[in-house]
Amino acid sequence: MRRTLFLLTALFLFSAGCAYAQNYRKIQWSKEKMDSRWDRPQDKTTACSEALARYKPSVDSLEIVVGNCPEGMTKSGYPCALSNMTVDIIKEFAQNYLNTKGKGEKVALSLINYGGLRSNFAKGNVTVADVYSMYPFYNYVIVIDLKGKHIKTLFEMVARNPRVCAFGGAKAVIEDKKVKELTLDDREIEDETIYKVATIDFLLNGGDGVYMLRYNDGVEEIPERSLLRDVILDKFAVMKAEGRDIEWPLDDRLTVIENK
Repeated sequence: MRRTLFLLTALFLFSAGCAYAQNYRKIQWSKEKMDSRWDRPQDKTTACSEALARYKPSVDSLEIVVGNCPEGMTKSGYPCALSNMTVDIIKEFAQNYLNTKGKGEKVALSLINYGGLRSNFAKGNVTVADVYSMYPFYNYVIVIDLKGKHIKTLFEMVARNPRVCAFGGAKAVIEDKKVKELTLDDREIEDETIYKVATIDFLLNGGDGVYMLRYNDGVEEIPERSLLRDVILDKFAVMKAEGRDIEWPLDDRLTVIENK
């Protein structure tokens, strides 16, 4: 109850502040003791209580539990369980979409920027609010056609800075900031072959300096439930129905070797 009241109050004050703070050059404030003088008779409605009541349904919906995270998941290490989970879910979502088209097309690679992961999942229940905090931006999952030579260029960028992108579907070995090995589905990448890549529109537009996605040979938007956080929430709903916890394994998709 206290948490809900806090969220309601914070949401109200934030909304009010955004609307009116720009009209003031200096804000003055003072302390006021919160005691029985502030008690509201049950038969009296105030402007504040009306505002809180208006926002309460929205806040309550954010408190819905969507799964259990037994160990917690933090944005630490490159890659980490959290980034692996995100790109793997993106890849699966895009593949399911292509399957509905019946063309037998395969998603070879999935990408997301580490900057798109904005929070952690604490140990225990994960709520809708936690997912919104993790993926707060209006990023949509899309599928693009990208030649192998541009994928290689992308991984040269990852080699210089592994914090740029998390990926799924590929396996890379980086040594001294250079790509030593790189495969998709355990196969060598061919320069002129066009591969299906699942990513978000932010990266398509050159976000975080990932400019090479601009050289795509086609972009396909996914019409329904493709907002990243909706994709994650839908997957969590399936996992919860199957009795699965929110956790994800680490693997050998990225190996970084630094010779001293």
